[in-house]
Amino acid sequence: MNARFDAKPGDEALTIAGARRENPRFFLVAGLILLADGLAAIALTSLLSFPLEKTAGAVLGVSGFTLLFHPFSARGGSQVIPLEFIMALLHLCIGFIGLLYPFVGALTFAQWLGIFLLAEGALRISIAVNFRGARGAAAVARIGAAELLLGLVLLLFFAGAGDQIVGLFLGADLILGGICMVGIFRTGRAPCTVT
Repeated sequence: MNARFDAKPGDEALTIAGARRENPRFFLVAGLILLADGLAAIALTSLLSFPLEKTAGAVLGVSGFTLLFHPFSARGGSQVIPLEFIMALLHLCIGFIGLLYPFVGALTFAQWLGIFLLAEGALRISIAVNFRGARGAAAVARIGAAELLLGLVLLLFFAGAGDQIVGLFLGADLILGGICMVGIFRTGRAPCTVT
């Protein structure tokens, strides 16, 4: 049997710190890219009034390609590689929808982003469940719960609010993911997991 699937839940290869030791520069580079994406989403939609769909498409496309690197470069028996892959594909799908169909309307795209936040929060909580008992798992679960809350608030109260507000939600999500990934790189501990 392949060693990749022989790892047990308590093995170091399955922990976030193990993933950090395996490919530390990924967390720094990806964290900085996500931070820049989040700031760009806020600046372009709120300050410069760029269309939400094109801005979100660009920043989610960049973050999706960035996040797609880790599942394909990871070695060891990480149980979260399929979840990371799904999260990267989610970023890419919503990003491509924004780029390919920029005239779907702010309300429709805000609803898609709300569903995106709900799905990303659910994936983070799934990752936290896989790392149950490991250092950082509670932080991952809290971030997932916060994203679920952001998605619900966006869908229920701000879906029709306009590009600026929805851009703030997207930017906050990407900035949070970037801060967590840079935190993993700097400390070697696990404040959260891959976005």
